[in-house]
Amino acid sequence: MAMASCFICTARSEKRQNLPWYDVPLRRVDGVGLTLLGVGAVAPGYLLACPDAHVRSLAAMPQWMAAPFLSLVDAAVADLTCRFGPVLVFEHGACESAVRTSACVDHAHLHLWALADRVALTLPRYWATYPDLRSFVAETRATALPSYLLHSDESGGIRIGPDVGVPQFFRRQIASQLGHPDEWDYAACPFGQHMNATRKGLDRAGIRHGD
Repeated sequence: MAMASCFICTARSEKRQNLPWYDVPLRRVDGVGLTLLGVGAVAPGYLLACPDAHVRSLAAMPQWMAAPFLSLVDAAVADLTCRFGPVLVFEHGACESAVRTSACVDHAHLHLWALADRVALTLPRYWATYPDLRSFVAETRATALPSYLLHSDESGGIRIGPDVGVPQFFRRQIASQLGHPDEWDYAACPFGQHMNATRKGLDRAGIRHGD
């Protein structure tokens, strides 16, 4: 997906009135990143946190962007936790058109979903475990990682392993654990009612949408 056709870059640069309702940023920090409603919300409380830079994964973010972007993530997690409950974090890191990966979009985005009390993600094997997302980004941002998968665990730590090449790998696990095993594909099953419930829930919590 080239920058010209990237929905995340479009949401970052377009005026609110020119965007479909589900692509209007909930938070936007110029030069840093934005949060968007997660399409395919099998349950409410689902956001994407996206850096402004059109890079393939969080590990590839510019060094100067890491700290302010993670502050944006902290704010989004706090918003979701306040309204919907504890947040699960995951990433299908690095999408390349020439290689089959679990990511479907080549602009880095971190999934934030208030499901940590109902869903546990797993990988066939792991490379490493980090105490938190900052530790992962600090160690990896200076080196190019191959395609990877990342998720938070029950203690809030971050676990990372090799990509298994299954599209929407974690979304499949989530949909299955929530009783919707055949509704994991965000394009086929957007769950607009849950996206709308997320936006309304954050509205009631006093969260302002991006301008």
